[in-house]
Formats: sequence, structure tokens, C-alpha cells
Amino acid sequence: YKANNLIVDQISRSQFITIFYALLNISTGKLVYINAGHPPALLLDGANGGITPLATGNPPIGVFPNQEFSQANLDLKKRDSLFIYTDGVTEARNDGNFFGQDRLEQQLVRKVKLKAQEIANSIISVVKNFAFNQLSDDIAIVVLQKK
Repeated sequence: YKANNLIVDQISRSQFITIFYALLNISTGKLVYINAGHPPALLLDGANGGITPLATGNPPIGVFPNQEFSQANLDLKKRDSLFIYTDGVTEARNDGNFFGQDRLEQQLVRKVKLKAQEIANSIISVVKNFAFNQLSDDIAIVVLQKK
């Protein structure tokens, strides 16, 4: 709330900031997060191999003064991974076609059993190859993994 109001006062009406903010209890795997206009983080189920996009629903910060942001909770289980990324991943282009959310999830299904760093490196490599190493936006990836 307070950070949003500070940003509203400091940026122009045509600007905004997306964030994924999370607090993780390493010993229990309990995660509390807020997604404010950011691409949905993806939960990779290490036991069953599934992918679940995490709830979004909040606007980006800096758009509406006095905006309240809802938080969500998640329990990471053994071998689960949380894949957090910027839109540079899904918006990478190849002859006008976007890499896209579906392609990202298809790639991640094949990588669910890998270690966190291997998942991140593999997706970066796949996205760069897709875009012929001509990225038009930055890419940032964070992978948290419960061992």
C-alpha cells in the first residue's frame, strides 16, 4: 500500500511497475506472495510433473493511488519448484511469433525433475534459440526449489 502510493507520486500516468513479491519459510516451505501485474509464477510439481500458474489479480503498482493488494499462500512440497520470470521470456519473438505462455509451460513440463539452476539455464537457452539470439527485452528468471 505505502510503496504503491510512493510510486504513484513519482512516475507518470503512462508508467507502471509489475512485481512478484514473496516470503518463503525455508524450513516449512510456506510461501506468502503478492503478484502485482507480473506474469504468473508457475508451480512445478516435482512429484507428479504438473505445472500450475499461480493466482494473479492485482494491478501493477503505481497505477491506482490507495490500491490494496491481496496476497496468496502456497505450500512448497519436496521436489517442487517455483518458476518466476519476466515477460521477456514469453514475449521473445521469432518471425513475429511470440514464444508465449503455452510454449513456456510445454518446455517446463519436460524439465520439472531438473535442479533449479538447470531449469533456469535450459529455459534461457530455449528462449534465446527461439529468438535467434535477438532478444528485444530483458529476461530474468528465478527458480526456487524445495529439496
